[in-house]
Amino acid sequence: MLKTRNIAIGRLQAVESQSSVARRLNVSQSSISRLFTRFNQTGSTNDRRRSGRPRLTTPAQDSFIRVLHLRDRTSTGEGTAARIPELRRISGGQTVRNRLREHGLRARRPYVGNVLRGVHLVNRLRWCNNVMRWDLRNWRRV
Repeated sequence: MLKTRNIAIGRLQAVESQSSVARRLNVSQSSISRLFTRFNQTGSTNDRRRSGRPRLTTPAQDSFIRVLHLRDRTSTGEGTAARIPELRRISGGQTVRNRLREHGLRARRPYVGNVLRGVHLVNRLRWCNNVMRWDLRNWRRV
């Protein structure tokens, strides 16, 4: 997000029109106008302070969450939350899922069920090929 803002400011300073920058970045022209006005007033493209609950995790913990998840892609949000050091208790792993979404990842639910190996698939295919020729009389015995 910050990178896109800096690209927009750079293009505007290179005397490109606001509408062409907006089209190129796929945002509205008014967003580019507000960004440029804020940049001229403050000299920065950072987000403004907002009211609301402060973030529960630091940027370092956010990247640690990402690394933990990339090491074990089948872990749940709750499982990842339990393994983060120096972190206040997170309810239900929602914070972890939010941080992963910011990085373009998802917390995966591990598959609960029988894992089919190659032998199982071959046996199933063989059974299906045999059953395919059955008539109604054979199916009544099942």
